[in-house]
Amino acid sequence: EYFGVFGLPPHVWREAMRQGDKTLPECAELARRHRVTIIYPSLELQGNSCFNTVWIIGTDGEVAGRYRKVHLTLCERTKYGLVPGGVFPVFSAQGLDFGVMTCYDVYFPESARILALRGAKALFCPSLQRAATAETISLQVRARAYDNCVHVIRSSYGYPPNMPWSPGMMVGMSCIADPNGRLIANLGPDEGYLVREIPTTWVRSRRRSFEGEVESPREYLFEDRRPELYGPICQRGRSRA
Repeated sequence: EYFGVFGLPPHVWREAMRQGDKTLPECAELARRHRVTIIYPSLELQGNSCFNTVWIIGTDGEVAGRYRKVHLTLCERTKYGLVPGGVFPVFSAQGLDFGVMTCYDVYFPESARILALRGAKALFCPSLQRAATAETISLQVRARAYDNCVHVIRSSYGYPPNMPWSPGMMVGMSCIADPNGRLIANLGPDEGYLVREIPTTWVRSRRRSFEGEVESPREYLFEDRRPELYGPICQRGRSRA
Protein backbone atom coordinates (compact mmCIF):
# COMPACT_ATOMS: atom_id res chain seq x y z
CA GLU A 1 0.00 0.00 0.00
CA TYR A 2 1.25 3.52 -0.88
CA PHE A 3 4.20 1.93 -2.70
CA GLY A 4 4.38 4.80 -5.20
CA VAL A 5 4.82 7.43 -2.47
CA PHE A 6 6.23 5.40 0.40
CA GLY A 7 9.01 7.27 2.17
CA LEU A 8 7.65 10.69 1.23
CA PRO A 9 5.99 12.87 3.91
CA PRO A 10 2.20 12.71 3.49
CA HIS A 11 1.97 16.49 3.05
CA VAL A 12 3.90 16.23 -0.24
CA TRP A 13 1.92 13.29 -1.67
CA ARG A 14 -0.43 15.45 -3.75
CA GLU A 15 2.38 17.50 -5.19
CA ALA A 16 4.26 14.32 -6.07
CA MET A 17 1.20 13.03 -7.93
CA ARG A 18 0.77 16.37 -9.74
CA GLN A 19 4.27 15.92 -11.10
CA GLY A 20 3.31 12.47 -12.34
CA ASP A 21 3.65 9.00 -10.88
CA LYS A 22 7.19 8.04 -11.89
CA THR A 23 6.88 4.47 -10.62
CA LEU A 24 3.82 3.59 -12.72
CA PRO A 25 5.64 3.64 -16.09
CA GLU A 26 8.52 1.69 -14.54
CA CYS A 27 6.09 -1.01 -13.42
CA ALA A 28 4.48 -0.98 -16.85
CA GLU A 29 7.84 -1.60 -18.50
CA LEU A 30 8.59 -4.46 -16.11
CA ALA A 31 5.20 -6.04 -16.82
CA ARG A 32 5.73 -5.78 -20.57
CA ARG A 33 9.32 -7.01 -20.50
CA HIS A 34 8.63 -10.05 -18.31
CA ARG A 35 5.08 -10.74 -19.56
CA VAL A 36 3.58 -10.61 -16.06
CA THR A 37 0.64 -8.86 -14.44
CA ILE A 38 1.62 -6.30 -11.81
CA ILE A 39 -0.65 -5.06 -9.02
CA TYR A 40 0.73 -1.65 -8.16
CA PRO A 41 -0.58 0.33 -5.13
CA SER A 42 -0.12 4.10 -5.14
CA LEU A 43 -2.10 7.32 -5.06
CA GLU A 44 -4.17 8.73 -7.88
CA LEU A 45 -4.93 12.41 -8.37
CA GLN A 46 -8.01 13.21 -10.44
CA GLY A 47 -8.78 16.91 -10.41
CA ASN A 48 -8.81 17.90 -6.75
CA SER A 49 -9.67 14.39 -5.59
CA CYS A 50 -6.98 12.04 -4.32
CA PHE A 51 -7.60 8.29 -4.14
CA ASN A 52 -5.76 5.36 -2.58
CA THR A 53 -5.57 3.42 -5.84
CA VAL A 54 -4.28 0.03 -6.92
CA TRP A 55 -3.41 -0.17 -10.60
CA ILE A 56 -3.66 -3.45 -12.53
CA ILE A 57 -0.99 -3.53 -15.25
CA GLY A 58 -1.34 -6.23 -17.90
CA THR A 59 1.32 -8.32 -19.61
CA ASP A 60 1.38 -5.84 -22.50
CA GLY A 61 2.45 -3.05 -20.15
CA GLU A 62 -0.92 -1.31 -20.38
CA VAL A 63 -3.12 -0.36 -17.42
CA ALA A 64 -5.94 -2.90 -17.43
CA GLY A 65 -7.93 -1.43 -14.54
CA ARG A 66 -7.83 0.09 -11.09
CA TYR A 67 -9.31 -0.34 -7.66
CA ARG A 68 -9.87 2.64 -5.37
CA LYS A 69 -9.83 1.77 -1.69
CA VAL A 70 -13.40 1.75 -0.40
CA HIS A 71 -12.86 1.73 3.37
CA LEU A 72 -10.57 4.61 4.21
CA THR A 73 -9.24 5.03 7.73
CA LEU A 74 -10.13 8.12 9.74
CA CYS A 75 -6.61 9.47 9.19
CA GLU A 76 -6.87 9.01 5.42
CA ARG A 77 -10.22 10.81 5.32
CA THR A 78 -9.45 13.72 7.65
CA LYS A 79 -5.69 14.26 7.72
CA TYR A 80 -4.76 13.22 4.18
CA GLY A 81 -8.02 14.28 2.52
CA LEU A 82 -8.42 11.11 0.47
CA VAL A 83 -11.68 10.24 -1.27
CA PRO A 84 -13.09 6.69 -0.98
CA GLY A 85 -13.84 4.50 -3.95
CA GLY A 86 -17.31 3.13 -4.53
CA VAL A 87 -17.02 -0.18 -6.42
CA PHE A 88 -15.47 -3.63 -5.99
CA PRO A 89 -14.30 -4.61 -9.49
CA VAL A 90 -13.17 -8.11 -10.45
CA PHE A 91 -10.24 -8.37 -12.86
CA SER A 92 -9.09 -11.23 -15.06
CA ALA A 93 -5.47 -11.90 -15.91
CA GLN A 94 -3.71 -15.00 -17.19
CA GLY A 95 -6.63 -17.28 -16.38
CA LEU A 96 -7.27 -15.91 -12.89
CA ASP A 97 -10.28 -13.85 -11.82
CA PHE A 98 -9.30 -11.74 -8.83
CA GLY A 99 -10.21 -8.75 -6.72
CA VAL A 100 -8.34 -6.33 -4.49
CA MET A 101 -8.86 -5.34 -0.87
CA THR A 102 -6.53 -2.62 0.38
CA CYS A 103 -5.41 -2.76 4.02
CA TYR A 104 -8.41 -1.55 6.09
CA ASP A 105 -10.80 -3.16 3.59
CA VAL A 106 -9.95 -6.58 5.03
CA TYR A 107 -11.58 -5.60 8.35
CA PHE A 108 -14.93 -5.61 6.55
CA PRO A 109 -16.08 -9.14 5.58
CA GLU A 110 -18.49 -7.61 3.09
CA SER A 111 -15.55 -6.62 0.87
CA ALA A 112 -14.40 -10.21 0.38
CA ARG A 113 -17.92 -11.60 0.05
CA ILE A 114 -18.92 -9.13 -2.68
CA LEU A 115 -15.78 -9.92 -4.67
CA ALA A 116 -16.31 -13.67 -4.28
CA LEU A 117 -19.97 -13.37 -5.33
CA ARG A 118 -18.75 -11.54 -8.43
CA GLY A 119 -16.54 -14.45 -9.35
CA ALA A 120 -13.15 -13.66 -7.81
CA LYS A 121 -11.09 -16.77 -7.04
CA ALA A 122 -8.23 -14.84 -5.41
CA LEU A 123 -8.08 -11.63 -3.36
CA PHE A 124 -4.91 -9.53 -3.28
CA CYS A 125 -4.40 -7.37 -0.19
CA PRO A 126 -1.68 -4.71 -0.32
CA SER A 127 -1.32 -3.27 3.16
CA LEU A 128 0.52 -0.80 5.33
CA GLN A 129 -0.49 -2.25 8.67
CA ARG A 130 0.32 -0.48 11.88
CA ALA A 131 -0.22 -1.97 15.33
CA ALA A 132 -2.02 -5.19 14.43
CA THR A 133 -0.52 -8.42 15.75
CA ALA A 134 0.57 -11.36 13.61
CA GLU A 135 -2.26 -13.39 15.18
CA THR A 136 -4.87 -10.78 14.19
CA ILE A 137 -3.63 -10.61 10.62
CA SER A 138 -3.48 -14.39 10.34
CA LEU A 139 -7.06 -14.70 11.60
CA GLN A 140 -8.35 -12.06 9.18
CA VAL A 141 -6.59 -13.44 6.13
CA ARG A 142 -7.52 -17.06 6.87
CA ALA A 143 -11.15 -16.20 7.67
CA ARG A 144 -11.65 -14.23 4.46
CA ALA A 145 -10.13 -17.13 2.50
CA TYR A 146 -12.12 -19.85 4.26
CA ASP A 147 -15.51 -18.13 4.30
CA ASN A 148 -15.36 -17.30 0.59
CA CYS A 149 -13.40 -20.32 -0.72
CA VAL A 150 -10.72 -18.10 -2.26
CA HIS A 151 -6.97 -17.62 -2.05
CA VAL A 152 -5.98 -14.47 -0.17
CA ILE A 153 -2.58 -12.99 -0.98
CA ARG A 154 -1.42 -10.29 1.41
CA SER A 155 1.64 -8.07 1.01
CA SER A 156 3.05 -5.58 3.51
CA TYR A 157 6.32 -4.01 4.57
CA GLY A 158 8.90 -6.18 6.34
CA TYR A 159 12.32 -5.62 7.86
CA PRO A 160 15.79 -6.35 6.47
CA PRO A 161 17.89 -9.15 8.04
CA ASN A 162 20.06 -6.70 9.98
CA MET A 163 17.04 -5.33 11.84
CA PRO A 164 15.83 -8.04 14.24
CA TRP A 165 12.15 -7.88 15.09
CA SER A 166 11.02 -7.13 18.65
CA PRO A 167 7.54 -6.69 20.19
CA GLY A 168 5.94 -3.38 19.27
CA MET A 169 7.32 -3.30 15.73
CA MET A 170 5.07 -3.84 12.72
CA VAL A 171 4.73 -7.54 11.99
CA GLY A 172 4.92 -7.52 8.20
CA MET A 173 3.03 -10.73 7.40
CA SER A 174 3.25 -10.95 3.64
CA CYS A 175 1.46 -14.27 3.31
CA ILE A 176 -0.87 -16.48 1.31
CA ALA A 177 -3.93 -18.32 2.63
CA ASP A 178 -5.64 -21.06 0.64
CA PRO A 179 -9.42 -21.67 0.42
CA ASN A 180 -9.16 -24.11 3.35
CA GLY A 181 -8.06 -21.20 5.54
CA ARG A 182 -4.48 -22.44 5.84
CA LEU A 183 -1.42 -20.21 5.61
CA ILE A 184 0.58 -21.87 2.86
CA ALA A 185 3.32 -19.21 2.74
CA ASN A 186 4.36 -16.53 5.20
CA LEU A 187 7.33 -14.16 5.32
CA GLY A 188 6.54 -13.14 8.89
CA PRO A 189 8.34 -9.87 9.79
CA ASP A 190 10.93 -10.27 7.01
CA GLU A 191 11.14 -8.31 3.79
CA GLY A 192 11.37 -10.28 0.56
CA TYR A 193 9.01 -11.99 -1.82
CA LEU A 194 6.99 -15.18 -2.07
CA VAL A 195 6.67 -17.39 -5.13
CA ARG A 196 3.73 -19.78 -5.07
CA GLU A 197 1.77 -21.50 -7.82
CA ILE A 198 -1.98 -21.08 -7.37
CA PRO A 199 -4.01 -23.41 -9.61
CA THR A 200 -6.82 -21.43 -11.22
CA THR A 201 -9.07 -24.52 -11.23
CA TRP A 202 -8.50 -25.34 -7.54
CA VAL A 203 -11.73 -26.46 -5.85
CA ARG A 204 -12.27 -27.03 -2.14
CA SER A 205 -14.62 -29.99 -1.72
CA ARG A 206 -16.53 -31.48 1.17
CA ARG A 207 -19.77 -33.32 1.81
CA ARG A 208 -22.79 -31.07 1.97
CA SER A 209 -24.46 -31.48 5.37
CA PHE A 210 -24.73 -35.12 6.54
CA GLU A 211 -25.69 -37.28 3.58
CA GLY A 212 -25.32 -34.78 0.78
CA GLU A 213 -23.09 -34.99 -2.25
CA VAL A 214 -19.41 -34.09 -2.13
CA GLU A 215 -19.14 -30.69 -3.80
CA SER A 216 -17.55 -27.27 -3.51
CA PRO A 217 -18.68 -25.30 -0.44
CA ARG A 218 -18.38 -22.19 -2.62
CA GLU A 219 -21.44 -23.39 -4.53
CA TYR A 220 -23.72 -24.33 -1.68
CA LEU A 221 -22.62 -21.61 0.73
CA PHE A 222 -23.55 -18.98 -1.84
CA GLU A 223 -26.71 -20.86 -2.83
CA ASP A 224 -27.90 -21.11 0.79
CA ARG A 225 -27.49 -17.43 1.54
CA ARG A 226 -30.55 -15.46 2.80
CA PRO A 227 -29.89 -11.96 1.43
CA GLU A 228 -33.50 -10.91 2.13
CA LEU A 229 -32.57 -10.98 5.84
CA TYR A 230 -29.30 -9.08 5.60
CA GLY A 231 -30.72 -5.58 5.47
CA PRO A 232 -29.36 -4.54 8.91
CA ILE A 233 -25.75 -4.79 7.73
CA CYS A 234 -26.53 -2.15 5.13
CA GLN A 235 -27.70 0.36 7.74
CA ARG A 236 -25.38 2.93 9.24
CA GLY A 237 -24.81 3.03 12.97
CA ARG A 238 -25.33 0.30 15.51
CA SER A 239 -27.91 -2.38 14.92
CA ARG A 240 -30.67 -2.57 17.54
CA ALA A 241 -32.77 -5.63 18.12
